[in-house]
Amino acid sequence: MKIVIAPDSFKGSLSALEVCECVKKGIDKVLSNVEVIKVPLSDGGEGITQTLIEAIGGIYEHHIVADPLKRTVKAYYGVLGDKETAVIEVAQASGLVHLKPSEKNPLVATSLGTGQLLMHAVKKGYRKFIIGLGGSGTNDGGIGILIALGVRFFDNSGQLIEMNQVADILKVRKLHLEEVPKEFNDCEFLVASDVSNILCGPNGATTIFGPQKGVNQSNHHILERALKHFGTILEEQFQDTVLNFPGSGAAGGIGAIFKAIFKARFSSGIELVDKYTELESKIATADLIFTGEGKLDTQTLSGKVIYGVGKLASKYEKPVIALCGVNELDDKGLDTLNLIAAFSIVKGPCTVDYAIENAAELVTNLTANIVRTILIFNKGNK
Repeated sequence: MKIVIAPDSFKGSLSALEVCECVKKGIDKVLSNVEVIKVPLSDGGEGITQTLIEAIGGIYEHHIVADPLKRTVKAYYGVLGDKETAVIEVAQASGLVHLKPSEKNPLVATSLGTGQLLMHAVKKGYRKFIIGLGGSGTNDGGIGILIALGVRFFDNSGQLIEMNQVADILKVRKLHLEEVPKEFNDCEFLVASDVSNILCGPNGATTIFGPQKGVNQSNHHILERALKHFGTILEEQFQDTVLNFPGSGAAGGIGAIFKAIFKARFSSGIELVDKYTELESKIATADLIFTGEGKLDTQTLSGKVIYGVGKLASKYEKPVIALCGVNELDDKGLDTLNLIAAFSIVKGPCTVDYAIENAAELVTNLTANIVRTILIFNKGNK
């Protein structure tokens, strides 16, 4: 029997690799004569660096940078086995994970630290980049990244603007790139994201992803106006489609600057990961696939890891079982994901903190129970 384990991370508790290890531990409790292949995945957000390095080798480069509130934090980016390609996750420096609920303030949260990581990588000599957009705690349109790279912002009068908060974007009329290191002209960018949202509007960054970052009725209007204004400036100055480009709204609008200024190529995160991990070939020869993520909901249906795994598995008519912390999908949703079943790791009423702290044990025990059930079924049909 061959089992492929291909999950996303359980945010706040287990990395994708840790989920793989817990599922394998559960399988090992029941089966001894089985081939288990671990393929930790990411949809382009948190964990994509670890996923790619796990798949093809590489190293981590650590650097002290600014978090979304400009506090110092130790973050990393990856350098793949080719020793040429650097992988930078927005979540590493500018992620929501760095903010307590009481600290969420999208009016001041900045992507500066991500820009500092990028600058560090360029100074180290790297020119090929995979940028993972996902898990950000910012809604600044990538302004912080640009500041870190040396971009300056001017108003209608030609006066330099101090960009201290997102609302300052409304004053911007032109971007000056003269102080950006010339090495960036030789850089190639591939943006990995599971998000196809445009920059503004009902399906834009502020409306869809803003609430988890602290966007509310009192600040939504100013943030939406700021991103729309910035998108318009980018389109005029860099002669590129931004406002209605699918993916420009990723990571609080960071997708927009990579499209307009860096002329990046965009790729579905799961498709990119599939390419490097050879996931499809592994699924094609599997007898059973385990996948999972922290929460199954409507966002899962829009191209996240489980959606991608299910799509590949259906191509070869392979059964997929999903593990999750919370399942908000009905049978129709599970059918859309091509899952034969989805199980919550939580055994009964409990606090979120309990589920997070005990996720490893819960995943292991649930896996063991599922495998036992499958064995009983198989024996009854022999």
